[in-house]
Amino acid sequence: QQQNAGNDMANDDEDGEIIGPSSDDSLAEHGALQSYLQAEKAYENWSQVLRNTSPHATNVPTFQSENLNATESQIAESMERKEMIRIKRRAGQAVVEAATAAREKLSQVLAYPGGFLGLAEEDKDPSGGDAMQTEEGAQRQEQLVALRRRRLPRAVFLLQDVCDATADWMARFLHDAIPSIAKTQLAVLSALDSVDELETSPLSPIYWLEHALSLTEIVASDEYEVYKSFEVVETKRFVAAVAETEVKKLRYSVEIAE
Repeated sequence: QQQNAGNDMANDDEDGEIIGPSSDDSLAEHGALQSYLQAEKAYENWSQVLRNTSPHATNVPTFQSENLNATESQIAESMERKEMIRIKRRAGQAVVEAATAAREKLSQVLAYPGGFLGLAEEDKDPSGGDAMQTEEGAQRQEQLVALRRRRLPRAVFLLQDVCDATADWMARFLHDAIPSIAKTQLAVLSALDSVDELETSPLSPIYWLEHALSLTEIVASDEYEVYKSFEVVETKRFVAAVAETEVKKLRYSVEIAE
């Protein structure tokens, strides 16, 4: 799927440059398309990191406690816990960095200044219609609309995927540390991150689900007009995904608090 998206972008270039009435428009459109390509690349990198980074700690050194006295056992357990925390933090940080980069790049596409591949203000009439009456202007507008319909829904669903899959990874990540680091997921989170609030720590699944839910504001925004690029089936898919995210957020909130 990721390779197909890259091929689609290459095909856009092969089909010819978007017709534009000015060099300023061409530069703006080039910048928007570059932003999309960077977002796709960040998504692919996140996907690879998530596949290659296990939420389960591995290679944690253990000590044979039967050969140790009480004091030595306590010291050994403390050393094991510290090493477990170090390993978990390293894995968590790798996923957080990749997920954050993908989330930010995709968000930049959706909240692109003036709207992704949107008409410049001078190309619109005061009533909101298209002031470009020439055949060239009409063709350019059709190309922009077609590209928006291909790219924006995909960017929305990629961003939902980043947030949703990262939240699932973090839930397994925290649960794996019980009881090695702490007895509850909330206590584990506290040990791994100085910011231990569920909504503000990127090591919490709730953090990523909150970002997934905030997508509704961008999609519905009249400033960016992302919703205008959705077909009916895509709108239904988006609404269903939001509902599933709400349920998942409630479930994870209960599990973490236990």
